[in-house]
Amino acid sequence: MKGWEMSNDYQKTDADIHFAKGCEKEKIGDFSKAIYYYNITINLNPKYAIAYFRRGNLNVNNNDYYKAIKDYTKAININQYYSDAYSNRGYTHYMVSNYLEALKDCNKALEIYPKDIYAYIHRSFIKKKLNIEYADFDWQTAMDINSEYSSAHIIKIDAKTHLLDKKVALFIYNKINKPSTENPMIDIGNAYSKFQKGDFIGSIHECNNALSKMPSLNKSIIYRGKTVRFFEDYIDKIWLFDQDDEIMQNCNKAIQLNPKDAEAYNNRGILKIQSNAIEEAISDFNIAIELKPDYYEAYFNKGIIHFESNKYEAIKDFSNSIQFNPNFAEAYFYRGMLYFNISDNINAFYDMYKACALGIEQANELINKY
Repeated sequence: MKGWEMSNDYQKTDADIHFAKGCEKEKIGDFSKAIYYYNITINLNPKYAIAYFRRGNLNVNNNDYYKAIKDYTKAININQYYSDAYSNRGYTHYMVSNYLEALKDCNKALEIYPKDIYAYIHRSFIKKKLNIEYADFDWQTAMDINSEYSSAHIIKIDAKTHLLDKKVALFIYNKINKPSTENPMIDIGNAYSKFQKGDFIGSIHECNNALSKMPSLNKSIIYRGKTVRFFEDYIDKIWLFDQDDEIMQNCNKAIQLNPKDAEAYNNRGILKIQSNAIEEAISDFNIAIELKPDYYEAYFNKGIIHFESNKYEAIKDFSNSIQFNPNFAEAYFYRGMLYFNISDNINAFYDMYKACALGIEQANELINKY
């Protein structure tokens, strides 16, 4: 596409090619051929975590639960932040009656990614089996986090890409109704999302909404996530701020007090994007990544800059972001758009399906368009 620059450091490997073929076969329901290509992918690159993950999903589809558990474990050993693998391994443990292991995995998935609706759904079933209180709270939280999903949409996604069987799908259909506006967890999710985008005042407003609905909530619950330390250290000061320049001063102070505070560099980088200081923003994101190599938000933020500058280097940035947070919907979406631009439709469709499954409805529009 005219006006775009291909980065020299992005090259598709043989493993990538076979993995894409596996995804294509899986999409059309040829699961045995998909497993065949995933096997080749793993032989070519034994560190290809998502190939283990997708093969594990197909093993579950074949009711081969113990093979699936091994595949998910392999994926987790390669990428300790793979929340999808923890969530699906938890569900698979549930299917073989290993309920305590199942609960442990779902808890870990939510620790990594607090807005994983499937981990909440899986944990709800597990809690019911273990007679743990408030199982329905997990269910309602999942629905509130993704309140835009209709019951039919969720069932469609589960049937194609997740592990819920027909009985569970029917349970979903009968259970879903209008999400409760009184559940504070949706406000917490909104607060976390706004804070990641640098909208600190909006984030505080959402936190206030959550606290008004459940005053017993504490900071450790509300401000969980990758930015927790920065937020908690300066929450009292941020509460008084309503201008970006004052928040910038706060970031500068954080860096002055602790030059190794990766979160402070990332947040300052976001503010510099807003003030159009692009090169300075990239510098801050690079420092954040150097200090914290698994900092998926910083990779994503840098990718957005490259994306808006019409540079395909963004593909590498978004891929790094996904590596450290496989549930990062926006990274799949933007990477998918780049794949469409270079006519790599197999990878583009995979990314858009993933983005759609994680809640980005615009991805479905692009799938239908292409």
